[in-house]
Amino acid sequence: VAIASTERDITSHNLLFASLQDLPRRIIVAQEEERSRISQVLHSEFGQALIALKLFTVVTSSALPEDNRLMRTVFDKIRAQLDKIISDTRSLAHKLSPPGLKYVGLIPAIKELVESAMSENLQVRFFHNDVDQTSFKEKDIIIYRILQEALQNIQKHSKATRVRVNVIIKKTVFTLAVRDNGKGFDPSLTSTSKGLGLALMKQQAALISGKLSIESHEGKGTLLKVTIPIKEKKVV
Repeated sequence: VAIASTERDITSHNLLFASLQDLPRRIIVAQEEERSRISQVLHSEFGQALIALKLFTVVTSSALPEDNRLMRTVFDKIRAQLDKIISDTRSLAHKLSPPGLKYVGLIPAIKELVESAMSENLQVRFFHNDVDQTSFKEKDIIIYRILQEALQNIQKHSKATRVRVNVIIKKTVFTLAVRDNGKGFDPSLTSTSKGLGLALMKQQAALISGKLSIESHEGKGTLLKVTIPIKEKKVV
């Protein structure tokens, strides 16, 4: 009886330990599912409602008398604001759940992410050494989120004008490197928001057995590197 009880205790302990080990992965999965749901709501419900409202302003404006310039101007301004809100809504929905990642693969999704990060004051270039349709299954979304967070940090904190994103795939190792020419920082003395962002990226990398390192010096930019083991390359 004592032996059977001990075996049950060991089994329960092992199950609990396995469950706790799997908890971070399940949290990530739940987060992505919720992001996908919100993205769908933004696109199919909120976005469509905004488009309908814009059409209403067009119809109403066209029905106004020709000499009612004041109201025509008001409707033009409303329509311009609606165009911006519609664009921002689409952009947010895309960030929450990037469709390209699912349908065309990791590399094209990264290309699109890089292009969306560019602005008048920030040049972002992307280089890779592999075919466009490489996929690493469940690792794709985590790699994408790490790069997304890295680019957002650069935009918010670095004051960089140039960013270089490299993806190198060699046999069983995937490497993502993000280098900027920004103001740099002391990694041990990060602000609360930046520190949380770095901690999140490290945790995400660890979930897929990866390692994240940061090299930065004040006035000399920052290099973020993520190395992830891969079993095989799958062309989708």
